[in-house]
Order: sequence, then C-alpha cells, then structure tokens
Amino acid sequence: MLAYLYLGTGSTALFSVMLGNAPYWLLIGMIFFGLALIMSNADSTISGFHSLFIIDLNRILPKLEESKLVVASRWLIVVISVLALIVASKGFSILYLFLLADLLCCAAAFPVFFGFYNARYQSYQALLSLIGGLVAGFIYFPLPGEPIAFLYESFLLATLVPVAISLVLLILPSKTVFDFSLITQTIKKLSN
Repeated sequence: MLAYLYLGTGSTALFSVMLGNAPYWLLIGMIFFGLALIMSNADSTISGFHSLFIIDLNRILPKLEESKLVVASRWLIVVISVLALIVASKGFSILYLFLLADLLCCAAAFPVFFGFYNARYQSYQALLSLIGGLVAGFIYFPLPGEPIAFLYESFLLATLVPVAISLVLLILPSKTVFDFSLITQTIKKLSN
C-alpha cells in the first residue's frame, strides 16, 4: 500500500507516513526525540570546534591570554553557526550535504594518509592534491536539484586526482624531510 503513496523525498518519507496514521502524542514525542538527537550532535560538534579553535589560536598567537583565546573561540563558533544557519535556510537535502561531505573525504583521504607514511610529502603538496581532487570532483558533481547522472565519476575523480597530483609533486626536489620522531617526543611530553 505504501508503494503507491507519494512519500516526498527520502529525508521526509518517515514523516509523510507518520502524519497520516500516528497519534498526536507519538508525533510530539518524535519532535522531542529528534531535537535531542540534533542537540547531542551539535553539542559534540561545538565542543570539538571550541577545543580546536583554542589549540590553533594558541599556536598562531602564542602570547594571547587564555581568557582571550576562549572569547575568540566563542566568536568563531558564532560565525560558523551563522554560516550553518544560512546554509540550512537554503533548504538543501540532507542527502546532498552528506554527498558533499563524502566528496571532501574522498579528496582528502590519500593526502592525509600518505602524509603519515612519507617523510618527503610536504603540507603544501597535500593541500594542492586535496584542492585538485575537489576541483576535479566538482566538475561532474550535480548542483542542487539536478539529476544525479555522473556521481560515480565525480567520486572517482575526487579520489584518483589527488593520488596523481601527489605522485607528480613528489618528483620535485625537497630539501626538508619530516622527522617522525618529533611526533613521539611530542606525545611523550603531553603524556607527562
């Protein structure tokens, strides 16, 4: 029977089914349950951003007082929240946003993990590889509302182009080599 009903998009199908048949107390309970899920994710995300901002701001501005780091981090979170609100107001499908995040992950996977194992691989090479993968992936990535025709090709390009760019950039001579023992020393300092 449900196969013949119009259920809207994939992100609203559950609500389309529930609105017609469920009692109101269950619908109100689902609202609170959904809000609790969103708030728990947002809380974790905000806490993560807050700690990252403080660490990175402290690295960039080492003479800044701790209280000012906290205030600056809070303002950065407000700016990111406003940007998220603007994106949310556009009404993009959640599936589309997840696909964008997956495209970014495909482009970043090789540069990140290759950098863990190759001492000659520099940060600018990783950044150029990631940007190249994103640009290549966006060539075939559908715009919001367009049919998904070349999604596989988009992800394939976003995955393979960073590999090619990284290998080409490794041919360039490099004077600096990363010392992986620095990571061990830093971890030992932090654990003490």
